[in-house]
Amino acid sequence: MVKVYDVDQEALVKEVVEQLKQDKNISLPEWARFVKTGSNKERPPVQSDWWFHRAASILKKVNSHGPIGVAKLRTKYGSKKNRGVRPEKFVRSGGKVIRVILQQLETSGYVKKEDKAQHKGREIAPKGASLLDKAAGKIFVKEAPKPKAEAPKVEEKKSEAKQAKPETAPKPEAKPEAKPEAPKQEGEKKE
Repeated sequence: MVKVYDVDQEALVKEVVEQLKQDKNISLPEWARFVKTGSNKERPPVQSDWWFHRAASILKKVNSHGPIGVAKLRTKYGSKKNRGVRPEKFVRSGGKVIRVILQQLETSGYVKKEDKAQHKGREIAPKGASLLDKAAGKIFVKEAPKPKAEAPKVEEKKSEAKQAKPETAPKPEAKPEAKPEAPKQEGEKKE
C-alpha cells in the first residue's frame, strides 16, 4: 500500500483539490474573495481556487499532526510580516479561514473532533484518510518508473575461463617523477 508521504506532495495536493471541488459541502464563502489570510499578508490570494488548495493542505496537516486545533494551524500557516523599516517579525495566520475550512471538512466527514487527554482538536476520519490514500495511489501509478528491458546475460563457462590463462605482460618502466615548482611569491616577476 502506498503511503501519503511516499509521493510528491505538490501533486498530492493538486489531486486532493480536484476531489474536494466535487464535494458540495466545501465551497468558497462570499466574504473569502475579499479577505486576506492573515495580518502578515499585504493582499488577498489571487488564485481562483485558493480555498480548495488551503483545504487540501489542512487535510494533509491534520492527517500528519492530528489531533490538531486552529491555534497550531495558525502557527503553521503564519509567516514574517513586513513592518517597514523595523525588523520583520513572525505573525500567525488568521484563524477564521482555517476555522471555516475545518468546519466544512468536518461536515463532509473528512475530519472529526477528538479529545485525547491534553490534546484537543481535529483528527483525520476514515473518509479523509481514504481520500488521501487514493490520491497518493493515483500519483504513485503516474510517477512509477517503467521497467526497462533487461539485456541478455552472457554466461561464461568455467572450464573455458580456466583454460585461457592470460599471459603475464611485462610491467611498464616507471617514469621519473617531475619535481613540483615552488610557489612564486608576490614580489617575483613572471618570466
